[in-house]
Amino acid sequence: MKSLKHDLAPEAPISCPYPLGASVTPEGINFSIFSASAKAMQIVLFDHPDDPGPAQTITLDPVRDRTSHYWHIVRSPSLDLANRDLITAYLHAVWLAESNQRLDSSIIEVLDRRLEDESPPLRSDIQTTLKASELTVRAKAPMTRILQSIAPSLTPENAVWFIDPDGFVQEVATSTFSRFDDAFGCWRQLYQSARAQLLEAQRKLAMTVINHEERVPSAMAVARYLSRSRSLLSASPAA
Repeated sequence: MKSLKHDLAPEAPISCPYPLGASVTPEGINFSIFSASAKAMQIVLFDHPDDPGPAQTITLDPVRDRTSHYWHIVRSPSLDLANRDLITAYLHAVWLAESNQRLDSSIIEVLDRRLEDESPPLRSDIQTTLKASELTVRAKAPMTRILQSIAPSLTPENAVWFIDPDGFVQEVATSTFSRFDDAFGCWRQLYQSARAQLLEAQRKLAMTVINHEERVPSAMAVARYLSRSRSLLSASPAA
């Protein structure tokens, strides 16, 4: 007689009717939807709001995946090779590797050291390397090989966004520099905020007529700026 374990499907992760919506659990993502009248239920997932079709459709079983009026199911984490954001991020890494550009561990070593700039740009030598047209051309070959290696997963059903492989590679290769530069946007905003606080504090300290109540907070603002600046200057480069 065959062993029962060979006849039974693998046990599905246990889902829960609470909380409603999508929530992270140790088993994966728990989906729960309330409906007092539904006879069937599907969860439709999109990678992007403007995609013409869903990236994944999950059909719930009315017996196994329902408790009273609550439909619920768990989906374990998986690596979706047809995910546009995942593929684009990987191609960005390929582009950066092809540049052979060394990046320091501190953001300030990647950006220009002229701290009087409100929005420090990338160092000029890094810009020259990463904006070179030769890099765009050179990166397209390995990018294309990557897409070819996962082509079986990029079907019209799984990757509705993947219509023109050459066009997609061209789009990624030509836009990666601006995406790389934009990755430092949060750091620049923090720096601008800290710098604005410093300038305002210095303005108040420089006033010929200023009372003690205003002078003390201004001095404290300078100290806060110096502390924040040290933290920002030692931060690691953006991912």
